Amino acid sequence: MLPLLTPPLKPASERYPSAILKQVFGALACVWLIAHPGAVDARTQAVGTVLEVPLGKLHPTQPSVGHDEVLGKLARWQVNPKRWSHDPALQLSYLNRTVGHKLAGYCKDMGQQGLAQPFSDPAQALAASLDEPGSFSCAGQAPKTAGDPGHAALQPVVVGPGGRLYLIDGHHGFTALAEAPDGGLELPVRVRVAADFSHLPVDAFWQRMAQEGHAWLHDAQGHAVLPEHLPRHLGLACPGQTGLMADDPYRSLVYYARGIGFKPQNLPNFAEFHWAAWLRAHAQANHEPWALGHYDLNSPTPATLDGAVNGRPAYAQAVFDAVKQMRDLAPDSAVSDRYSAKQLGAYGHATADHTPEPAKTKLSPRQTWLRDVNALLRSDETPNGKPRTGGKLWYALMARQQLPRCKSQASVLAQP
Repeated sequence: MLPLLTPPLKPASERYPSAILKQVFGALACVWLIAHPGAVDARTQAVGTVLEVPLGKLHPTQPSVGHDEVLGKLARWQVNPKRWSHDPALQLSYLNRTVGHKLAGYCKDMGQQGLAQPFSDPAQALAASLDEPGSFSCAGQAPKTAGDPGHAALQPVVVGPGGRLYLIDGHHGFTALAEAPDGGLELPVRVRVAADFSHLPVDAFWQRMAQEGHAWLHDAQGHAVLPEHLPRHLGLACPGQTGLMADDPYRSLVYYARGIGFKPQNLPNFAEFHWAAWLRAHAQANHEPWALGHYDLNSPTPATLDGAVNGRPAYAQAVFDAVKQMRDLAPDSAVSDRYSAKQLGAYGHATADHTPEPAKTKLSPRQTWLRDVNALLRSDETPNGKPRTGGKLWYALMARQQLPRCKSQASVLAQP
């Protein structure tokens, strides 16, 4: 039984009741660049320049995100102030793993080193929020120029025609910040300029973006997307809604396969979308039984080696079956017309697995993958009742049960 999250994400109508806010946000975001002390005009900046802008000024270069990945992040950040309230030490540990984790991640997004220090008492942690900068402090100095500590950790943007900023990485993390109850499209973030193509006409700009691998112009069904049909803002879209990020469930699947099916380090932009497209196309072309529609993505049942279960197999089984497909690929196999499996972090054939387990475990490679996949289902409470960090898939399943999937606060601000 998953613990109840309180308070839940507020419906958009409650968080932003003013119709005026919907209509004037675009203008306010432009004024923000002038009024905010960290804001600058992107059109005057060289490659490597650090910009501080509201999330609403960043334009997506992909049509979708894995909604389960984003909602899982939100679920981890949600706090139930009643949990472990009988024991201040345990409650503080829990709060540092939830709200503390959120704020530390935001500090790192800003190019700093996490929180200056963990919270020292529950009241302090419960009062801290993204929209109250004085309620927490980040460790380290904020990067100002290329070469400063933390500069390389900033998410990259490309300056396009008219000085518009196009985000080319970090869509999932920034979408989570946009959807957080204490976040939103006005939340300031730091980014670094990776390229300046502002001198190009619009058509030439998008040709250059595609050539450089700075855009993913395919939807969740694998169809080509025109640049003018990309989302206007970061934020989760409901089915059929335009202007925000649609759901690509295969992209979420690949997220849970990180470090098990492929190595997540030093990958090209949109690497996980290349894997997602390969899994989707491979399943559809070969009528594979592991196409996602075959699974119950709301079930917390662990995966098994042979997939034998009563009823439909669960989410963890989908991840394990995807891992097997990825690990069975030869390194020189083409995953897309741009990259091979090796270029996208493939480990190689199961029989050539070069990460042996200690002899005492006597686990085969597939048994090792199965163990690692099922570890993603670990809850945030130990068997003896103490807080711990849950598994990524456990948070996603909790979000599927308890967080609203369409009442996003970003959707209010993105309305035309």
